[in-house]
Amino acid sequence: MLLAVEFAALALFLLAKPLAFYKELYNQYVYQRLIPYEYDFAFTILVGVFEVMVTLYLFGRWYKETYRIDAESIRHRHGVFVRRETVLHLADIQSVSFSQGPLGKLRGYGTITLHLKDSEKTVKLKDIANPKRSMEAIMKKKGVGTAGISHNTPVYAGIERILAGHEHEITEFKSSLRWDIRLKRVNRELEKAIMKTVAAFLNSEGGYLVLGVDDGGSVVGLAHDYKTLPRKNADGFENHFTQVFNSMIGPEFRQLVRLHFHSYKEGELCGRQV
Repeated sequence: MLLAVEFAALALFLLAKPLAFYKELYNQYVYQRLIPYEYDFAFTILVGVFEVMVTLYLFGRWYKETYRIDAESIRHRHGVFVRRETVLHLADIQSVSFSQGPLGKLRGYGTITLHLKDSEKTVKLKDIANPKRSMEAIMKKKGVGTAGISHNTPVYAGIERILAGHEHEITEFKSSLRWDIRLKRVNRELEKAIMKTVAAFLNSEGGYLVLGVDDGGSVVGLAHDYKTLPRKNADGFENHFTQVFNSMIGPEFRQLVRLHFHSYKEGELCGRQV
């Protein structure tokens, strides 16, 4: 995408530069009156500003775009200035496929195509890291290729039973991701402890890590964590978790961890299935 911006800026420069009409207007009404720079220099600066603005916009669109797969749907959130959300129910998906171009294979990115039931319409999820693994995750959510795990009911349909079951070898509770309740400040060591637990689950048979719950199983919520983030909501929390995960464990394993947010009267909590 950035290469396309570079070529577009170069094309604009080469196509517009020879136009004497604009140069005459500039020299007559702008040069020395508003801008003390000659036409060629001013035009080069203008093209550079255009290139930077378009690059920043494309980066913002990429950074703001998220996909979330829950028990029943795929949520696509996008938009730089106006946030939009598109919801596609898993029950409406007939099959899933993916494709990668030469550059995509080199970068490990691709496009996932969702084929809808009773329709020739398809939905494309673009620039997805490790599209094959993401495609398999979608089909597992639908109950296809379960590898011994039933996906006929939502993964977190029994969250109350998980909380009531207390901690054991595949379930662990943590009060927060980064806010130290005892010290009343952000504590990076808590993030390291969380990632060690996630890594341990990844290296074993998997498990559940529930944040916003103390060791006794009482819901304390994620409000303290939210207050420490630029975006003080579940999206900001997930973005920060992804940044920490990518730096400590590796982005190639991020799709193996699924986040689910639940609202309780005591506050919101986050459950991770690894």
